Amino acid sequence: MSESYTLMAGGTWWTVVFDAAAIASLVVAVNLVADAVQGVLDR
Repeated sequence: MSESYTLMAGGTWWTVVFDAAAIASLVVAVNLVADAVQGVLDR
């Protein structure tokens, strides 16, 4: 966390934003795949 704060304060905020966006999109993608698999298995 302290490294992220240093990056944001130093003007390289975009590295923190893109890293957070990548993690968030990965979580959403895994949830969508899990929902699709559950829907197929519940038939």
